[in-house]
Amino acid sequence: VAPSADTAYGEVVAPIHDTGKGAARVLVMSTLAFTVMFAVWLMFGILGIPIQKELKLSDVELSWISAVAVLNGSMWRLPAGMLTDRIGGRKVTIFMLAATAVPAFFVAKASSYGMLLVLAFLVGFAGNLFSVGIAWNAAWYGRERQGFALGVFGAGNVGASVTKFIGPPIILGTAGSSFAFGLQGGWRLVPVIYSVLLVVLAVLTYIVVPRRDRMPGATKPVREMLTPLKQVRVWRFSLYYVVVFGAYVAFSAYLPSYYVKNFGVDLTTAGLLASSFIFPASLLRPVGGWLSDLWGA
Repeated sequence: VAPSADTAYGEVVAPIHDTGKGAARVLVMSTLAFTVMFAVWLMFGILGIPIQKELKLSDVELSWISAVAVLNGSMWRLPAGMLTDRIGGRKVTIFMLAATAVPAFFVAKASSYGMLLVLAFLVGFAGNLFSVGIAWNAAWYGRERQGFALGVFGAGNVGASVTKFIGPPIILGTAGSSFAFGLQGGWRLVPVIYSVLLVVLAVLTYIVVPRRDRMPGATKPVREMLTPLKQVRVWRFSLYYVVVFGAYVAFSAYLPSYYVKNFGVDLTTAGLLASSFIFPASLLRPVGGWLSDLWGA
């Protein structure tokens, strides 16, 4: 099991441990889970356009749907990461996948703005899987391979483009249709598909990843786990993250609506254009991680 982080010359340093035998399985499953969770987190970027038409929402009301989802996907990242170190990423990931599947399914049943706003907030919980996966993979990979592993996991951000690809064909192809159990086609079918995928991934994660997880913070008190917050550079890099990744999330959610309203393109074209922004920002992450292993961050 990975030892606790140590301190040297007043600075926090990463724990030193070897890459675990089941690390590849952890990386694969955590990346798949994160990709789908990221797609769920930002699905309102595409769904918001037909939702706005059906529920007759103003632009401000529509923006709040994405905003509350993004907010809830950010505010629990610190405790989620700490919990991962304490009880292991396997348990936390399975719980988050199953828990997010419930509000995702009920988005398909939303009939009012208030109900949709509450469900969007709950669905936004999916965004917190990022810190879970980072902590989980960092515990399983040794320092010499950690950058590449975290880069591969981070490439799951490409999930932001998943709804841009599959959403328009599903929405347009099933509009006006109805299915078993009272399910409706159009935009309402997309969150149902995602909820099923989340449950399937929860089951696969339970089966595939090692039962004996790595928990580097299992015996550490909360005060010790919060020690990195004493370092100014932690807050500085957090500010960089707010600006850089915050802009990425904002554009990923807003661009489809922007293209439709300002250039008059259809939903499918808007999704493809938004994906052209998302792909480079996601798929270059493994390269950056590999370079950090090679040269140092």
